[in-house]
Amino acid sequence: MATITLKHADFREMNLKSFLKQFPHWKDRLTSDSPTYSIPAPAIQPLSTARRRRKALFSESESSAELAFTKFCEESNLLGFWNGAPICLPVASAKEPTVRRECLELMGLTTRQIGEVNAGLDDLRPMRQRIKGVMGWLLTDPGFLDETQGLKQRWKILPIGERVLPLQRPRPVGAQPPTAKAADPALATFTRDLNAFLDKWGLTQMVTWELPEPQGPLVPNPLPPSAPATPAHGIHVFIPVHYHFQQNDDLIRKIEGFQQQLASELQIPSSFAGLAHPEAYARIFDVLHIERSIISRLPNGMTPRGDMGTVEEAICRVLETTLSVVRQARKAISLLRRGLRDKVSWLKPRVR
Repeated sequence: MATITLKHADFREMNLKSFLKQFPHWKDRLTSDSPTYSIPAPAIQPLSTARRRRKALFSESESSAELAFTKFCEESNLLGFWNGAPICLPVASAKEPTVRRECLELMGLTTRQIGEVNAGLDDLRPMRQRIKGVMGWLLTDPGFLDETQGLKQRWKILPIGERVLPLQRPRPVGAQPPTAKAADPALATFTRDLNAFLDKWGLTQMVTWELPEPQGPLVPNPLPPSAPATPAHGIHVFIPVHYHFQQNDDLIRKIEGFQQQLASELQIPSSFAGLAHPEAYARIFDVLHIERSIISRLPNGMTPRGDMGTVEEAICRVLETTLSVVRQARKAISLLRRGLRDKVSWLKPRVR
């Protein structure tokens, strides 16, 4: 069985030990080869409520464990666990990312540094919605989903010791000694496939198979051209320090044109270029992720017949929206994943 590892702050380790002491049967779940995502707290109450002649989806003891796990994940800025390792992707959280002051103090930060962290989070919030919107588009695109599934199947045939997660570009290493063992051919092929996949879709990594992490803008770009982390995907713009911009330069329109051209060259649907409606796609991602997290807890990973309304209500509670909005998003997800993006009128790109 896999062990559970936390390599960051001590308070995470302490809180995890406290959680597993109270709910020891969760260790198997957290070390499973299927990700265990936390369920946002507002969703747990409707899932724990019996309705008419239907019993609650969660028992009282299950609800207590879910709430404790969610509390631990929120305090530790985690989404859950996979194979005993923490899943960390703050942009995917349904709520705005925050960092508890006591956690920062435990890390040794001063009052000034804590203020700088919070100010940085405020600056990132507009970018966060756009990045999450890209995730929503990707997870509803048949081409991306097919390529992800193909990559996953090639990953599964690797030796168990080579199935490293999350899926990132390998870091460069220095010269190997003459006696170094040659890389496994299957691993070398997979690495090339992974790099091509990440470059094509503009990703930094696959945190899990359901959580792609898109590359954000680098303004300015702090990376030297030869740096392995320099994105191969996207439009690279160089602005001399002396160059004067005028309001009528129309730079944005030109960049959008280059984005469309690059999407065409990569054989990616044009709707991905300069993604319109990022807020709507971010909402779609939230609905997808919350629903997935809930259904993974149910027997056989399926919602009992007649209980989908309870799951939809739980999603409403988390997103603080109406049932019609959630159902509209779920209907759109069904159409998008069938390749019918043009049928969703409220997601069509704006005409400038």
